[in-house]
Amino acid sequence: MEALVALLRFPFYSFGKQSYQVRQSLLLPSPSALKGALAKGIILLGGKKGKSLDEIAKKTVEELENKLIYVGAKPYKSSIIKTPILLKRLRNLEDQKNPEKSDAMRREYVFAREILAIYVFRRKLSEEEKDLMLKAVYLIDQLGDTECVGNVIKTEWVEVKEEKAPLKTYVKFKKVSKMSINGGIIENMLETPNFGNKVKEEPYLLPLIEKRYRRSSYYVESDRIFDGNYKIIAFDEVIGLWI
Repeated sequence: MEALVALLRFPFYSFGKQSYQVRQSLLLPSPSALKGALAKGIILLGGKKGKSLDEIAKKTVEELENKLIYVGAKPYKSSIIKTPILLKRLRNLEDQKNPEKSDAMRREYVFAREILAIYVFRRKLSEEEKDLMLKAVYLIDQLGDTECVGNVIKTEWVEVKEEKAPLKTYVKFKKVSKMSINGGIIENMLETPNFGNKVKEEPYLLPLIEKRYRRSSYYVESDRIFDGNYKIIAFDEVIGLWI
């Protein structure tokens, strides 16, 4: 197996959890946000046909998911800090009866200077497919909602080895619930883009621990959760995965 790893840089981001008015943020981008961002890049490169943009997007995501066996993210040489910010915005919701809506809410923002996005493919891709994925990932300019504006600094293809290494990326909790787990944080995330439909979130285990400084909380990586069953080496980091 091979993995495409992208180094993303954000000023800040907010991956909203399912909620009303008070919108908390996930600590890391969800699998759905990462898949949607890469699919968007593929669409922008052209070649996809459909009756509507939603149809093209759904088809592109489905094709991408058939190629992927794992998608995840981790902080890169950075801690994660949450900060509440009051956000007020005006949106066009494509509703003829109510075309505009003032959406004011207390929204939580997360500061983590850089993040690694990891895409693991089921099989070895052709050179043409790898070139398409590489071009598409460089077109990522936001993740999830419109507030999550960032840049891809660099990317690389790496080999996925079936070797143990400390877990460094999140994993579905049901896959490891019977294992001896030393810490970590559980967050519910969407596995795939929902395109406006109601989709149940899945609990994921994040290999992070919470620390406090005065009244503030911040999150750092932990090497003590458990070992992943696969590993990659990307940007001088050994990263354990559970696939």
